[in-house]
Amino acid sequence: MEHFYNLIIISFLRIKHFFRSFTQDARTVFGTGAVGISSLWNTSGLKNIFNWSVFLFFSALLIRCGSFRDEGTTIFSDNILIQHRPIRLKDNVVQCAYKSPTQEYWFGTAEGLLRFDGQTWTGYSTADGLPGQDIRAIAGGEDGSLWIGTEMGLCQFKNNFTALSDPLLFEKQIIALARWGDSLLIGSTEGFFIYRFSNQQVLKPSLPTQDQGLTNIRVIEVVPPKIILGTYAGILYYEPKSGWRLCQEQNGLPSNIIYAIQFDTQRGQVWMGTAAGLCFADTQFQSFHSIDSSRGFPNSLVTSLVLKGPTLWAGTLEGLVRLNINDLSLQTLEIRQGLAHNTIKSLFADESFIWIGHILNGITRYKIKGG
Repeated sequence: MEHFYNLIIISFLRIKHFFRSFTQDARTVFGTGAVGISSLWNTSGLKNIFNWSVFLFFSALLIRCGSFRDEGTTIFSDNILIQHRPIRLKDNVVQCAYKSPTQEYWFGTAEGLLRFDGQTWTGYSTADGLPGQDIRAIAGGEDGSLWIGTEMGLCQFKNNFTALSDPLLFEKQIIALARWGDSLLIGSTEGFFIYRFSNQQVLKPSLPTQDQGLTNIRVIEVVPPKIILGTYAGILYYEPKSGWRLCQEQNGLPSNIIYAIQFDTQRGQVWMGTAAGLCFADTQFQSFHSIDSSRGFPNSLVTSLVLKGPTLWAGTLEGLVRLNINDLSLQTLEIRQGLAHNTIKSLFADESFIWIGHILNGITRYKIKGG
C-alpha cells in the first residue's frame, strides 16, 4: 500500500484537544485528556479521504478507552487557591468529608480543615481556633453546627470554633463521629463516648471487654436503633434489646482491623473494609463472605466505603473499586482512568458526586450518572 500508517499509542485516554502539526516527517499529533500524546505517522502526508477514515477510526477507539474520565472527573490539587490559610492539597492527606445543610463541603486533612462552597476554597487551622490540625472526623449537629474531631480533642464550629473542655474528651485523639438521635457518637483511640446535645454531657458506655484493640474505635455506622463500631480488634454490634456483641476473625472476619463500614438496609447486608480486604455479612453477623483477589479485588487494605444504589465504591491503596453488589462484578479504577492518585483515604457521596480523598495529590470528584 502506497500510504502506510503506523499508529503509535502512548496514552489510552480520552482525546480532548486536536491540533495539526506538520513537521518534516509529516506527522499529525493529537493531545489527550491527561499526560500522554498519540501520533499518526505518515510517510508522505495526508492525501485522501481514506487517510482521514483511518484517523477517525482510531480516535473513536481511544475515546472509548477512557471510561472513568469520560464519565466526568475533576481533580482538586495544589493548583487551587485556598484563601485564609495556605493548606497544600498535593502533599496532604484528605481523611474525611461532610456536606452541610447549606450545601457547603467540608474536608478534614492532616494539616487542617477545608471548606468548599462550589467556587472558593477556605482553609482553617489551629490559628483559627481548632484544637488540633489533624482532622479525622466531621459530623453535623442538631442546630446546624459542625462537629470536628482532631488529634487534640473535639470542637464545634458555629461562626467560630469552640473546643469541648469535658475532661473525658479533652485532648483525646478523635477518629470517628456519627449522629444518633439527639446525641453525637464519638470514637477515639481511648474508647467510645456519647455526647448529649440536650444537657451537653459526655458519657462513656461500658463495652463488653477492655481489650486495648477494642478501645481504638476507627469507624461508627448507625442504623437506628443499631450501632456498629469498627475497631482494631473486630466489630462491636449494639442493639438495645441484646446489648453489645463482638465479632472477630474466629467468626469469619478476614481481619480484626476495621477501617470502614457500610450498611445496606435494602439487601440486609453489612459491608466492611478491613486490613485484609473487603467482606460482607448479614445484619446479625452470622455469616461472612470475602471479596478477594480471586474476583479481581486488589490485594490491599480497604480504607473507605460508600454505597450508591447497586454500586459499592471501595477505596484502597491500589485504586478505587466499583463493585456491583447484585452480581459482585467489579472494576478497579486508577490514575490512568482519571484519579488524582491510586492511594485513597476517604470517600464521600452526595446526590451528584463521589468525592475521593487521596493520601497524595488532593481530591478527585466523580460525577455520578444522572446526578
